[in-house]
Amino acid sequence: MGDKPIRLRFMLGIDICDLSEIRTKYYQLSKSAKHLPKSIGKKPHERYVFQLDDRYWIWEWAKKGTDIKSTNIYKLYNQLLSFIKETDIDGIRSLQRNDIFDVDIKEEENYIKYKVVPTVYQPAFDSLRNFVREVHCAVIEKNIVEVSIIFENEQLRRYKYLNYIYEKYRYLRYGRVKDIETFRIHIDSQTMNDSKKYFTFEKIYSNSHDITYDTIHSNPSPPERKVKYYFMDYYHPIVFINTSNHAMSESDNNHDLWKWEYIPFIEYRKRPFKFGTKSRKDIDREFPSLFTKLKNYIK
Repeated sequence: MGDKPIRLRFMLGIDICDLSEIRTKYYQLSKSAKHLPKSIGKKPHERYVFQLDDRYWIWEWAKKGTDIKSTNIYKLYNQLLSFIKETDIDGIRSLQRNDIFDVDIKEEENYIKYKVVPTVYQPAFDSLRNFVREVHCAVIEKNIVEVSIIFENEQLRRYKYLNYIYEKYRYLRYGRVKDIETFRIHIDSQTMNDSKKYFTFEKIYSNSHDITYDTIHSNPSPPERKVKYYFMDYYHPIVFINTSNHAMSESDNNHDLWKWEYIPFIEYRKRPFKFGTKSRKDIDREFPSLFTKLKNYIK
């Protein structure tokens, strides 16, 4: 993005069954820790901490003269505790709209309100070389939005020794090294504020495969995949990039991995990618293959 300042957003999904009590505990910083502020130093520091099941810890530095009940971690602790208690006998939450990621991005400018635009999640370590460059949403029919995602590359993992050959092939065949994947969002225009939307992932459905796979080109069965999650409201269905060759689905197959969060409808100056309305046909015309160039040259 050149010298443009951007904001990266991350997401990690965590399953929670139990919380420990929040408590005060001293934490010894590692001797190898570098670039720490002088105010922190290397001595033990007090922190507020609680544990999620037996896997995760959430904590915040304690500050002198601060009541623990006024801290962010105390508020978060009570929110999670309340969330867990709101279950029925079978352990299933009985809240409404539990398919919506209830997030607060009020500090952002929602300049594209009331249009169907998805939010995309991609495993963070895959996006180091295969990051998203552009997201395009084109209304190709009255109730169909075609979404095309342009990635920087398509680095193989399981067959990484073929990366060089694969890049050369893609350049000759498609006129680009960038990877482009397209899916569609189908809308029931009579119930725009309801959840009656579904995806179609032609030849790019990941099924249950995760990021270690790089040759997945499945078709979903049935071909219509109901939207599973929404971001903020029913106008923003969520899609998960699940494999190294960017096969995707409505579900997260890399649950324990940090993910980059791509939100096309936030204020444009802070997006780490470009957002547009080009159709897949328009995008493909920008990348003529070598054979097309030769054909046009001969003509």
